[in-house]
Amino acid sequence: MKLLDLIESKYIADVEKEGYTYSTHFYGYNDILLLDIDITIRDLDTLTSKFGDILKTVLTETLTQIKSEHLQSGQEFVSLNHLIIKDELRGGGSTIVIGKTGDFLKNPSGRSQVIDIEDSTNDIDTIVNSSIKNIDLPSKEECMTKLKRDHKIVKGLTRMYDVKDINIELTLLPKISSVAQLEIEFEFETDDETKGTLIALSMKPYKIRPQINSGPILGTKPL
Repeated sequence: MKLLDLIESKYIADVEKEGYTYSTHFYGYNDILLLDIDITIRDLDTLTSKFGDILKTVLTETLTQIKSEHLQSGQEFVSLNHLIIKDELRGGGSTIVIGKTGDFLKNPSGRSQVIDIEDSTNDIDTIVNSSIKNIDLPSKEECMTKLKRDHKIVKGLTRMYDVKDINIELTLLPKISSVAQLEIEFEFETDDETKGTLIALSMKPYKIRPQINSGPILGTKPL
């Protein structure tokens, strides 16, 4: 475990557990700390049955760490602000984003997501008990098949450009969608926008949205 300090923010990064790794980021506003959680799993097919246990472990360990080492005067509550769960496919570049806060929690905002730092057990149980119990996910094999298919389609549609790298970000919840993260060397800087629109239009029939050279995701709005 390693701790990084950034101004008023604090990170607890790369906590290794059996089957997953998590990082947390917490930052304060008056008496409430906002908490962001990033969980990377290593076995997509077992997430459904273990999600509640994973969430409870991460919240409990993080609250213990905050209370023992990082609590400042006047801070009384922690609010679960953001949650993302993903499978980084052993660092291969492409990623499966399983879902974010509202995909897992029945009430992703409001008082039910606030935890009393001094007496966190009941509040954590409330969050875990209100989480989605049955997550309907495709199998890892189905995800890999779609990733390979989308990569092949994107490679074909961009063959006329100087493409340096292609990664696919496959999101599973609330519905399956794909973003093609492309590194393309264009002749002119303005080509990022003009040719990016053409690339987005070519991918639209396949329900793939491009993100070119770390820019915005194209196709989020109607083209």
